[in-house]
Amino acid sequence: MNITKGDVQELRRRLKKTECTFGRLCGCYVNSGKQIVTKFTEQFSELEEDEYYKYLEIAKKTFSGTLGANLLELEFDRSDSGIEHQKYLLTLKDSKLANEELLDRLYEQVIEEYSYPGNYLIVVYHDVYDVPSKATSGEDQDESTELYAYCVCAVCPVELAKPALGYREDENRIGARERGFLGRMLFSGDDVYKPVRVLSGGEKVRLMLARMMLFGSNVLVIDQPTNHLDLESITAVNNGVRDFKGTVLFASHDHEFVQTIATRIIEIREKGVLDKECTYDEFLEFRETYKG
Repeated sequence: MNITKGDVQELRRRLKKTECTFGRLCGCYVNSGKQIVTKFTEQFSELEEDEYYKYLEIAKKTFSGTLGANLLELEFDRSDSGIEHQKYLLTLKDSKLANEELLDRLYEQVIEEYSYPGNYLIVVYHDVYDVPSKATSGEDQDESTELYAYCVCAVCPVELAKPALGYREDENRIGARERGFLGRMLFSGDDVYKPVRVLSGGEKVRLMLARMMLFGSNVLVIDQPTNHLDLESITAVNNGVRDFKGTVLFASHDHEFVQTIATRIIEIREKGVLDKECTYDEFLEFRETYKG
């Protein structure tokens, strides 16, 4: 059976909270080394609200293409390998994503064939659509006689340039990311909906730092991050930078901030550079006895 433009539009139309019937959601998070970091299996209806809408948005984008352009019908050749591959996909669909071995095989095939230098998510949805029956008058009938079961697989590069789904290392799971970063920067409740223009100077600094972390960069370069901040904001920035997994290059006059964050001190001197891996207090002691 060939899928039509109307079929795609009907499936896409149902991707909203009141009509979506996705059952199981499965997937894995793959790092830049093509290694699976974590796998997940969820009942779609039981997802947290933020995650529910983000996964729904991914599904919508998957169906947003045009048939014959970026939505292509998969054709199988009549060779033994083609028939075997078709049977495998049908078995995966019929399992309703409950067979871990079949899912692992899908993940491995995607990882092998997909060329991308960064991190990405592989997301698989299963749905059973109760196709509305039409009466002779053309009106929808209450009871239908046809069920349409299908799977959708999406591969999502993790750009991290905006709030999105991502890997929560502390929980070893995939989840909505922006609330965690904003909470860490002391934004809570209705604060997360404030327009940037009404934020105070300290709030803007905290927001900027949270945004920088959301980019998923390996390195942060920041200059005097605690200037003009109150004590509570300084603590939040301190904790956020300390939890950052990459490299942070910063300049600061805040003794406590440098002491609790820095593991390597670089001092630019008139006659050269003094570079030592240590805490700031240890560096000050070393500098007193340094003869260079």
